[in-house]
Amino acid sequence: MPAPRRTWAEHSSQSNPKQAQVTHSDIELDVDFDTHVLSGHVEHTVAVKEDGVRELQLDTREVAVSGVTVDGQPAEFALGEPHAALGSRLTVQLPAGLKAGDTVKVGITFAASPQASAVQWLPPEQTAGKQHPYLFTQCQAIHARSILPCQDSPGSKFTYTAAVRVPAELRALMSAVPEEDAAAAAGCDSELPHASQKQRPGTKVYRFKQSVPIPSYLLALAVGHLESRPLGPISAVWSEPEMVEAGAHEFAETAKFLETAEEIAGPYLWGRYDLLLLPPSFPYGGMENPCLTFVTPTLLAGDRSLANVVAHEIAHSWTGNLVTNSSWESFWLNEGFTVFLERKILGRLYGEQRYQFQAAQGWLKLQDTVRKQFSETHPFTCLVPDLSGGIDPDDCFSSIPYEKGFALIHYLQELVGGSAVFEPFFKSYIQRFKDSPLNSDDFKAFFCDYFKDMTPCTFALIYLAMQIDWDTWYYAPGMPPVTNRYDENLGKQAYELAKKWHTSDVMGIGSNGPAEASAGDLSDWSSTQIVAFLDKLAELRALQPLHPSVTRKMDELYQLDGRTNSEIRSSWLLLCINAGDDSVLPLAKEFLTSQGRMKFLRPIYRALHNSKSSAANQLALETYQAHKQSYHPIASKMVAATLRFSIAAPAGSQRRQGGQRPLAAARPLQAGSTCSPRAAASCRRRAEPEGTVPAQAADSSSSSRSAADAAPETVFYEGSGAPAELALSLLLGIFVITLPLTIASVGRRLWIKYKFTNKRLIVTTNSPLLQREVQVSYDQIKEIRTAPRAFGLWGDMVVFLKDGSRLELAGLERFQDIVDYIEAQRRKL
Repeated sequence: MPAPRRTWAEHSSQSNPKQAQVTHSDIELDVDFDTHVLSGHVEHTVAVKEDGVRELQLDTREVAVSGVTVDGQPAEFALGEPHAALGSRLTVQLPAGLKAGDTVKVGITFAASPQASAVQWLPPEQTAGKQHPYLFTQCQAIHARSILPCQDSPGSKFTYTAAVRVPAELRALMSAVPEEDAAAAAGCDSELPHASQKQRPGTKVYRFKQSVPIPSYLLALAVGHLESRPLGPISAVWSEPEMVEAGAHEFAETAKFLETAEEIAGPYLWGRYDLLLLPPSFPYGGMENPCLTFVTPTLLAGDRSLANVVAHEIAHSWTGNLVTNSSWESFWLNEGFTVFLERKILGRLYGEQRYQFQAAQGWLKLQDTVRKQFSETHPFTCLVPDLSGGIDPDDCFSSIPYEKGFALIHYLQELVGGSAVFEPFFKSYIQRFKDSPLNSDDFKAFFCDYFKDMTPCTFALIYLAMQIDWDTWYYAPGMPPVTNRYDENLGKQAYELAKKWHTSDVMGIGSNGPAEASAGDLSDWSSTQIVAFLDKLAELRALQPLHPSVTRKMDELYQLDGRTNSEIRSSWLLLCINAGDDSVLPLAKEFLTSQGRMKFLRPIYRALHNSKSSAANQLALETYQAHKQSYHPIASKMVAATLRFSIAAPAGSQRRQGGQRPLAAARPLQAGSTCSPRAAASCRRRAEPEGTVPAQAADSSSSSRSAADAAPETVFYEGSGAPAELALSLLLGIFVITLPLTIASVGRRLWIKYKFTNKRLIVTTNSPLLQREVQVSYDQIKEIRTAPRAFGLWGDMVVFLKDGSRLELAGLERFQDIVDYIEAQRRKL
């Protein structure tokens, strides 16, 4: 079994809140659009936690510090050596003789770098109005330290006030309640007391107050030519004048979402709930900044079909903002519970089947993340990843904490008796942890204690405890140890249509689609159902993409190329790119350059990069190089990682894994399998960094490869599809439902030949529609997965290559012998 975590150190911060904690900050910011610099002053109120503490340690990244005071007197300070991910520690000397319970005021004058990772400066041409510049920040996960010195950990929370000076024609907004006064309203307040230029003509100061403690990643600022429209008693939408009406229409259900969330989670404590509709380069669908949720314009579908993102961000007002994970390793407590509450809100408003349908779609997304973005054994697929060694939390950002976290929470809900039992627990959870950040073990303890008190029978309690394999849920990579079952009736039509298109082209050699397909198939479907149809079809084609002629037939019937809904566009483009349909490449380029949302950028760039089409590969590189400066710094960094190399296990994994063999030489999991409690430890051992070589093998690798290259080429196996598969398929071919499988089996037997030598594998296709030979040398292979068929009489094999592409081999007899042979040849390299 995976080893349970014994300690919960904060690996993503160099600050010391356990000794001296910032509890309140008074912030002054001066926004200079000419130099792209945020400069200012912050006075931290610091609560002393231990007797005799002599240092306050804060996080910074490329922040220039020009002066520090303690209780108004100049103080000594030092900036440490920069760490690539964590930045530089700022150490401030505190007076001698401090005792636990004392309070000191630490003032810091600073200037952020023009390249601060939290800040995006937009020229007028990148805005909707084209007349004024724009600025917005994105501090999650560890980017607040690039704006000002702070304790940049989710477990360290503080209240704040802020004064922000901006050009007079622009408006500032923050993750706090605005404090308007007469001077500000008249436009004559431009003073910042600690600024080098206390008054600056042509500017205006906006003031804010956040009275509910927040972690630093929720500090947010936006400056632009902004207007608002009311959405409800405590809500409004802000945006540029050119987009604000569209935002008001799209997010009209905000008040209804808020009311429903309060019914489930308890009172809303933040005073205001406003939305800011940002320019297209915003890298996320939404960001739950308190009092002011940031949202992407890709939600402007026109029919409110994508407003569930607002429900998600509203849910964060309780889970994440109020109840907060103490470190990024327990990020699933933030996002898993938020997805759960989001789906509860939608279920209350639109029916339980909506909850079930969204959950089923989330499961597909989780499978896609595990199998395409990472792998079944990658450490970042653990619900509680190990971030020790200075790993940047951004590097492991994915749907794992969202959907794997939700899967655990839904599993627990069903285990204890359903919604009627679990929802009261959820409210108690919010009340218990709203003032104290928690880790995964804290949640486990609270859950067990709560239901221990609620369980009348000791036997029932023991049975309940035995059902939950916490360590595998938390620490095993890959898919969850339990597969939840959801009511998929709402998606039934979508799934059935996907299966029809799938069976019309089982071999991927082309067809005219299902005979019964018509232009009216999607005419009365919601956008959610269309996305479900496309995503289900993509799942069915994971091993054998569709032929491009099939995707062209789909567009002819359903006009999918012209869809403007961003979720439909993304799913459709991915399906086409994976099919090798180069006709959509201009559409892909337009989509990649018209918005900067990472949810869409990363999968599409990855699909283009991994495509067998050289035109698609070239488009990915050229488009990124031409437009990387227009993306948010976080998005630009993550797309660069996607294009330059496959996602590897994090730095430091080799140290933790000792001398285990690298992933490339390990026996793979069978396709579709997950780590059982017994297998989880071996799964973890297989999760080695890509490209690492055991120390004892490093010196001999070159000579071994030379010897292997010099050896004569010999054939281990040569043949076509397994005869047993063909016989069984012919026997079952009398049934209509199995006819496509029979056709596929006959096709493999007639047209596809497999050959495995001591140097390479060769797949030759010689059908009436396709003639192709693919050769792969064993040193190109990253991982192999197999799936036995018919009790192991034959099997399917998927070969994942180091360049991100893959090769599917179906209907192989002696498949396990072949895998063993390939692994033996690879160990010789």
